[in-house]
Amino acid sequence: MPAPGSEPVSASSLAEGLLLRSTLAAVTPADPAALAEARDRQNRLSKPPGSLGFLEDVSIRLTGLAGVCPPPMPELVDLGLRLGEGTGALLALPLVHAAVRALRDMATFDSAGVCRDERLTCRARPRL
Repeated sequence: MPAPGSEPVSASSLAEGLLLRSTLAAVTPADPAALAEARDRQNRLSKPPGSLGFLEDVSIRLTGLAGVCPPPMPELVDLGLRLGEGTGALLALPLVHAAVRALRDMATFDSAGVCRDERLTCRARPRL
């Protein structure tokens, strides 16, 4: 029986080990000031404190990892709206319409004539 550690190591095992080490080295502890600010911000939003349960905890943790409150978000998604701001919700309407059109008009495999099995013949069906 070979001595422990004398077995050959595969290249994939080495790569996985390096990836794990580099990932762990990049992880930083949560910023305590950002955590406190996120907790305070959650309590000031127009909702009962704690009403979102686990989602509030996740948002606070993500803010702590980002190190800034509020954490950075893509501008397309961040409309700066809060619950109850009906007039501002009109700003989101074009975004919602675009998403609905994309889902409604997206081709299916059948309508595009795509076959999963090359042995079968597929014909595109007309969309209704």
